[in-house]
Amino acid sequence: MRHLMAETCSVEGCDAVRSAKGLCEKHHKRLLRHGDAAVVETVPSPARDWLEEHVAHQGGDCLIWPFARLNNGYGCIRSTTASRAMCILANGPPPSLDHEAAHSCGKGHEACVNPLHLRWATPLENVGDQEVHGTIVWGEAAPNAKLTEADVRLMRRLGSRYSAVELGEAFGVSRQTARDIVARRRWKRLA
Repeated sequence: MRHLMAETCSVEGCDAVRSAKGLCEKHHKRLLRHGDAAVVETVPSPARDWLEEHVAHQGGDCLIWPFARLNNGYGCIRSTTASRAMCILANGPPPSLDHEAAHSCGKGHEACVNPLHLRWATPLENVGDQEVHGTIVWGEAAPNAKLTEADVRLMRRLGSRYSAVELGEAFGVSRQTARDIVARRRWKRLA
């Protein structure tokens, strides 16, 4: 008995099963639509088009992203931030996967995507910029903070009399968080 194996698409790199004219269904549709099975189709995107139209922007003021934003105020496009996408267009790919799009204006949280304000920076350099701009959020100003500065000071005072479990329960945090606060591994900036 002969074993039948499905043949794969003739387009290089495609492992899909052939359907018509030696092509998989997707590449056959591309051949019919574009006259070339290997054409890479892109989904029309007003946001991407806007970035490409503004990559040569020369103004000194912030260029504000007019489309969707994340909860932290940064513009977003598909699975990345708009500032990162603009930084790639303006400055090329990042030197490493760890590099971030840093804003010289300090207004990334206001959705600035001015290509003249963007450069690649390491996470440490970016945090340094945030401190210079006064935009770094820590302590009770952080949106997900459960404790106030007064809570942390009290936890530290009570840390010698109560266990981390008891402190965590009293203040609504985990025992590890309570332990880290008392040991000054969290809320380090608070004296």
